[in-house]
Amino acid sequence: MPKTKCLLSEAKGCRYYSELEAEVKAHKITVYRWSSTSSGHAKSKGVIKIPKPQNEDRLGVAFHEIGHVALRHCDYGRKSIPRYIQEFEADMFMEELLNKYDLLSARVHDRTRWHCLSRIAMAVNRGLVISAIPQIIHDSFADIDIRSWAGKKIFVGANQDFSNLKIHIN
Repeated sequence: MPKTKCLLSEAKGCRYYSELEAEVKAHKITVYRWSSTSSGHAKSKGVIKIPKPQNEDRLGVAFHEIGHVALRHCDYGRKSIPRYIQEFEADMFMEELLNKYDLLSARVHDRTRWHCLSRIAMAVNRGLVISAIPQIIHDSFADIDIRSWAGKKIFVGANQDFSNLKIHIN
């Protein structure tokens, strides 16, 4: 099978190209496709689809997908780790990289909180037993009583800039 062509150089004019380039090279990543939205996807063998790094939010998405690769979430056998934990780990990885470049804004942090909590809520809604949630996740959201979600339907929403989380418990 031929090697996937890396499209990284197509983003050279973007605001945060140098930060993205450094991490793509450090983690031996191949950018196989550009996303037109603020979403991405990591595949096995270090191949990712990410948005071009035009702002902190899109750079954060790129770093999140790099996190999935660096943390080996796409490797065979690692897929048994629950998705909400993989998302939490990739989000924490992303925040660490943004901090490294002094680019972690309050908005991106708030979006990360929403993303993690919404993935935990989806897992709870699908039957996740609350006691199975690692303590580090409870500690990371100490202001939210995740234990009170047991046996309930949860929806995590936010306003457009993610500064106001709304957690609906039924």
